[in-house]
Amino acid sequence: MTEELETLKTIESLKAYQPLLDDFSSKSLADRRKKFFEEILPEYWGLFHRRTNAYLAAKGKELPNYDVGIFLVVLSEIPVLFSVASLCPQKIHFIFTPESESTLNVVEKGIGVINSELQGLIKSAGRHPINNMAKLYNGTQNELSSILHECQDQKIALDITGGKKSMICAVVRSPATRTCDLYYVDFLRYEKNRGRPVLGTEFMTCLTSTGSVEAFIDEKKEWLQN
Repeated sequence: MTEELETLKTIESLKAYQPLLDDFSSKSLADRRKKFFEEILPEYWGLFHRRTNAYLAAKGKELPNYDVGIFLVVLSEIPVLFSVASLCPQKIHFIFTPESESTLNVVEKGIGVINSELQGLIKSAGRHPINNMAKLYNGTQNELSSILHECQDQKIALDITGGKKSMICAVVRSPATRTCDLYYVDFLRYEKNRGRPVLGTEFMTCLTSTGSVEAFIDEKKEWLQN
């Protein structure tokens, strides 16, 4: 099966799970949640993994080995867990809010499904809650500074996919993050009418620095045209 046909097949399979993916914490969707993890997630992950490798290969890059991975976790459960599984850092830190506890739980459970070897790392992952939503910007910067101080001279990946805008701004504007490789999970396709991302078209890219967002957009357009 070609990747294009496989993508279409996965997209069709995921449409039935849209309500679940919109609200993973819904108790009424518990049966669907179990089936998603057991039957859909492995196939979903495989497609993401192959597409990400193809995207990086087209740029002449591959994912290096990281000592530390830092992940912003408020939204986007599936893209975040795919990022954790792809980067496979030796040590994991989650920066999240109490409101995103359920999101973090989905990430942690999903990792056990697609890469059981990471289970030990997930259990020992650093959990950094930011308790005051009004101070999300400052809280994120403070947590980042603390983690980076602890992990000096180590190779660090920082994923911004699941963060709120204020958290991402904190990452971009923090001088301390310039030593990190910055990652983001994007989608190849968006719905024309609503601008909503199409499930099953995700891929991950390294922004290389906090100033390379515009360069990434140009690279993505070029890759799609080819």
